[in-house]
Amino acid sequence: SVTFWPETMAAHGVPTTPAGSSSRREMSRLAILFLSIGAVVGGGWLFASQEAAQFAGPLSLFSWVVATAMMAVIALVVAELGAMFPVTGGAGRFPAYAFGRMGGFMAGWCSWLATVVIPPIETLAALRYGSEFVPWLTTPQGVNGEAPTPAGLVIAAAMLFLFTWINMRGLREFSETNTAVVCWKLAVPLLVAASLIALAFHPANFTAGGSAAHSGIRGVFMGISQGGAIFALIGFEQAVQLGGENRTPGRNIPFAVITSLIIGAGVYLVLQIAYIGAVPTSHLAHGWMHLEFTGSAGPFYGLASLAGLGWICVLLAIDAFVSPAGTGLTLTATSARVPFAMARDGYLPKGLGKLVRGVPRNSLLFCFVIEVVLFLPFPSSQRFLDYVTTAMAITYGFVALSAGVLRRVAPHHQRPFKLPWARVTCPVAFVFANLIIYWAGFQADLRLVLAVGLGVGILAVVWWRHPQRRHTPHEVLAMAWLALYLPGLLLIAGLGDYGGLDVIPLWWDLVVMAAFSLGIYALALHLGGLAHKRVPDLIPLGPEPEPPG
Repeated sequence: SVTFWPETMAAHGVPTTPAGSSSRREMSRLAILFLSIGAVVGGGWLFASQEAAQFAGPLSLFSWVVATAMMAVIALVVAELGAMFPVTGGAGRFPAYAFGRMGGFMAGWCSWLATVVIPPIETLAALRYGSEFVPWLTTPQGVNGEAPTPAGLVIAAAMLFLFTWINMRGLREFSETNTAVVCWKLAVPLLVAASLIALAFHPANFTAGGSAAHSGIRGVFMGISQGGAIFALIGFEQAVQLGGENRTPGRNIPFAVITSLIIGAGVYLVLQIAYIGAVPTSHLAHGWMHLEFTGSAGPFYGLASLAGLGWICVLLAIDAFVSPAGTGLTLTATSARVPFAMARDGYLPKGLGKLVRGVPRNSLLFCFVIEVVLFLPFPSSQRFLDYVTTAMAITYGFVALSAGVLRRVAPHHQRPFKLPWARVTCPVAFVFANLIIYWAGFQADLRLVLAVGLGVGILAVVWWRHPQRRHTPHEVLAMAWLALYLPGLLLIAGLGDYGGLDVIPLWWDLVVMAAFSLGIYALALHLGGLAHKRVPDLIPLGPEPEPPG
């Protein structure tokens, strides 16, 4: 069976059972599925179709198809490890089993950096939509941005606390609330799309719809990352984050991960078709890139108004608040599980690793404070979507590397869901994760590298304050590839055509990134396997014990 690193975990008092082993297994298959769906189908659907079309025009349909295919490969890898290790904070925990505690910390840090920002983003988005009807919630900022007013900030903080309070009441109350919200979040976009396709559809838009910001395949790639397709599909892994709290995780986690991605991708694809077809031809005189709708309620609200669908406008006005708020509720639950797991590993205060009635209340309150503080440097939700995309993509990259290492060092470990063609799927998933980072642009990649560097600084402080928790040479060896990986990503982004110097031309940049990714993948597998061989007395990791009660 697969193993931990005993001299740095058990020897230093860190639990060698998965973090969250005392969590209550209360979540059913339906609840865990709706958890992931609620994260995938968020408030982003109100603007994602317009943003993708601005980059690629009618070719944005291919942006969604390619993005779904890429995310499907990553989801299969996540599903194998999620079923294999049903632990709380899973996506940030898997590298600990493959590379040791240092890998677990870095992956957990990246995962938390991505998820803790989303509740404030969704809350600000709800204010932005609501300001169309309650103007004092926001004030103009910059050319097209909006920032919350002091009163809007108070309401935003109250919303975040409401999300936290619902989660603190327990998994059952959270699941019931989330299920009801997700049913609404699925019904409204499908009803809007069906109404526009039936009553306001212009087939000619798909062939003569004007120019987009970028033509051809480059526009498709831009639509995938900067157009928001990847960001919209992020969230299927939320079932893994609460893996330690699911009744039958071996079956339910893969089902939730894969099914939520399929449902979410289907909803977004139908919405993109409806958006392209419903735009009046007269509005395309200046091309897709200049297509805007007045107000903050979103493009579908504008299209419904032009088509005379007043009742659809009412639904959209309500959903403009419900969808982002629902996603904020979901991500509040999952983001708190990462610091909980990191506290169990000794990187954060022990109090964050405590459970109250099966819920990490201290971690929830900690994340609430961080989320409120984030309103200060992050006053606008749109500026940080690329950052969230890159942070989640690097987490997916860690997961793909972990799956590859564990296939090598623990080939016979029980896998309730077995990844097909793992020798091909794992490196391909790693390549896809890096392409997502690359397409996000140089500025987003720079912010990502700086954020990861901050994590390294925190790690250094932990080593300085607690010498007994320093990693062994084997753990450092297992993660040595990171010293080449991050600078390499930044260098390719700086030389590429997505915010860089455009030294590497289109298509060749894909070849360079793929070659670089496969090289890092091979190096990480070699170093991870080598470190495992040099530690002779690793502690076996069995299945997570059934929690009491």
